[in-house]
Amino acid sequence: MTEAKFEKFKRELNDIIEKDKDSIIFYILREQYYAKKEILGVVKNDLDNIL
Repeated sequence: MTEAKFEKFKRELNDIIEKDKDSIIFYILREQYYAKKEILGVVKNDLDNIL
């Protein structure tokens, strides 16, 4: 998926979700050892401390 299509997809989802209840988490894998996480909506659980 191109970056432009991904941004459009996120905007469309952002219009659909109930921002005070729903969460969508994107794990963006650019390289084998690097991951980026983006969240739309409510952060329900902080999972960053899981080892």
